[in-house]
Amino acid sequence: MLPKIKQWRLLHKFTQKEAAAVIGVSENTIRNWERGRYPMSLDKGNHISLLSTVWEMSGITGKEEKIMTAKNT
Repeated sequence: MLPKIKQWRLLHKFTQKEAAAVIGVSENTIRNWERGRYPMSLDKGNHISLLSTVWEMSGITGKEEKIMTAKNT
């Protein structure tokens, strides 16, 4: 079974670098979470959950998320 962060990342078609930019952490942090090296903080988990809910309710696809993220960085 994949770690939840990796499931989320793959579901939304993000690379580790893109996921890091969306969440506001380093790419290395994403790798460490996916490898189970240390747990994700509650605030980052809540942030990911909120993003997923908004995208789901809006019907936004992974490709559209990438475009929106790129425009906001």
